[in-house]
Amino acid sequence: MFPLFQALYKETDTIKDQILSYEERLVLMDQIKSLDKDGHEYLYALIRNYQLEIDQGDFDELPYDPKVNKTGYKFEMKKLPDRLLIILKHFVDLHLKKLMEERARNNFFHDINKHENKSLESSI
Repeated sequence: MFPLFQALYKETDTIKDQILSYEERLVLMDQIKSLDKDGHEYLYALIRNYQLEIDQGDFDELPYDPKVNKTGYKFEMKKLPDRLLIILKHFVDLHLKKLMEERARNNFFHDINKHENKSLESSI
């Protein structure tokens, strides 16, 4: 079992019957494009885990008939189960929030170092 998958599966249990609208799917696609490499790898792992654990898919088959390109796999949302889309949306929201927090923290420390360097230069 994949702990991240299990956690997201449980966290989305109360909204498991929700179906993403066309507009929500478009937003999700744009959000996925803005993920970092780790985010994309986790997405594939979540899709694969859903296929194996929930759909009981064949281990040797790629999940949900993706297109293979130079950078990896491209999935069509209409081929993914609704429950999986809810899980993916929840993950993307959490991951993007984490990325924003990391950027803010890095900018904060960068600004502090920049300020300290200016103080040192002015005192010399």
